[in-house]
Amino acid sequence: MLQGRGLPGTHDVDLLSETLAAVSTASESRINIPLPIFDKSQYGGFGDRSSEQYVMRETPDVFILEGWSLGYRPLSTDPLRKRWQTAKHASLQSWESMEAINRNLGTIVEKTYGFFDAHISLHPDSFDNIYDWRTQQEHAMKAKNGGKGMTDEQVIAFVDRYMPVYELYGDTTRHEHCLTIHLGKDRSVLSVDQV
Repeated sequence: MLQGRGLPGTHDVDLLSETLAAVSTASESRINIPLPIFDKSQYGGFGDRSSEQYVMRETPDVFILEGWSLGYRPLSTDPLRKRWQTAKHASLQSWESMEAINRNLGTIVEKTYGFFDAHISLHPDSFDNIYDWRTQQEHAMKAKNGGKGMTDEQVIAFVDRYMPVYELYGDTTRHEHCLTIHLGKDRSVLSVDQV
């Protein structure tokens, strides 16, 4: 599960924490903050951090960070084991893998969540929609970059790695200020919940 990008344990959490700290303390006298850029087209579509960086040159009013694992919360052992045993995709992974993902998720929460004032969670009416959405995203990227990226089969295998996390943590995206937007297959808004 950790042989590719995106799942808890594949992030540079220290860099993320340092970057969020710099952004949160930005002032007119302390700007020009380098922000990492991820290039999904590198390594045949499996991606890597770009050698380029975006430099934030103004103090932001709002800073938005998007990511696959943001908002999820680790579970205690018994609820995690119960979900793992009954989940379609997660049960195919070893218990030790799920424990590692859970620990890694706890590290993300510990080192980064204090920087956020709110979370916005986009929640599909079916996690199976993600296969289509990710394939569409890959096709759009390849149309713009001359065809660099994953094949449709590689996209399916790529998304397969995420399904255990969606199954186990998909309903743990709660923050004291959380907006959950429920999306249909065509990305239409079905409903909105606010906590």
